[in-house]
Amino acid sequence: MKPSDFQNGLTVTLMFIIFFLPFATAFYFWFRPYVNFEQKQSQLIFKIKPNLTIIIGTFIVAFSIILFLATVASPQVTKINCVLEKTALAHQDKHTAQCELVEIGWFNNELSNKSVAGINTAKLETIANTDSNDIESKSHYEYQLMLLTDTASIPFRHLNYSDYKLEQLRSIEAKINSFLIKRLENSLSIIEDSSSVGSVGFGFSFFLLLLALVLIGLGTTIDVSLNQEAKTITVSRYQWWGQLATTVIQYPLADLKDVKLQTIEGSEGDTLYRIVFVLNSEEILPLTQIYSSEYQSKRQFVNYIKDFLQSE
Repeated sequence: MKPSDFQNGLTVTLMFIIFFLPFATAFYFWFRPYVNFEQKQSQLIFKIKPNLTIIIGTFIVAFSIILFLATVASPQVTKINCVLEKTALAHQDKHTAQCELVEIGWFNNELSNKSVAGINTAKLETIANTDSNDIESKSHYEYQLMLLTDTASIPFRHLNYSDYKLEQLRSIEAKINSFLIKRLENSLSIIEDSSSVGSVGFGFSFFLLLLALVLIGLGTTIDVSLNQEAKTITVSRYQWWGQLATTVIQYPLADLKDVKLQTIEGSEGDTLYRIVFVLNSEEILPLTQIYSSEYQSKRQFVNYIKDFLQSE
């Protein structure tokens, strides 16, 4: 695969992940039914899943994948090999260099390879990036080493460098210019290693992936069973896909006094709801600790439970 094909494929993949996968997942989990019901002859079973943690976790996973792919696509080693060229002019000889620029990826794959003739100097350029929406924002600077010919300016690497590599770029600039001016050697070979930055990228993407898995695993799934034959209410709460942090509470069905919605006022003045069981002892048994919106679906849920209990 050519480097351009690899980069185009990477761009398409990133666009797919950024604009489709997390948003599609969020849409599915946000608008899917609040509760999954399963009704048998004398038993009503329903499950409440932690939609919010799954949505947030999905976005973190997507960002982790983007960071991983971006690290894979970034050159970890950039090599420049130059040989002196001699051009005869009217009254003097002009010395330039024929250079080969090679970018190597993390898995030792060649990302780009180009040959440039007529290089007469190297120049470090500073690129200021300022947020156009914020007049008072400070500029963020990036750097690029340019190889100059009489007619063109060729970047040393297709990605710009941060402050982290500034001193190394200055050293490379000095070596190339010294090679062109002093001409003590006929050839020059320089290797710029950015693998430490790649290691940070891989490490952070792995950290984000673990963070997403922990967040999703910590989401509490609630299973509730109303059994008219056994005359019991069983509430099971579990995390980590049922492997850890499981609690089971059971009450006699006769102790259930009411099923209703509790309400509180949200921070923005809106009303939030949660479903609770009210026992004869006036003890409140909330199905979820968190209040949320979705009044209509929760009200339908409460009515469904009441209809089931009244059919006893």
